[in-house]
Amino acid sequence: MWDGGVRGMVAIMTERTVTSSPVTPRRPLRQLLAASVGNAVEWYDWYW
Repeated sequence: MWDGGVRGMVAIMTERTVTSSPVTPRRPLRQLLAASVGNAVEWYDWYW
């Protein structure tokens, strides 16, 4: 009869990897400028 469990299977972690991205300072002004330029290009493309 099936009891809903898994018998005889054991998982063992032998390595542990930690991934982290390098810390970069946020640049909200640059992001705002880039988004504004992108919007301007889209509007120009839409109307012409």
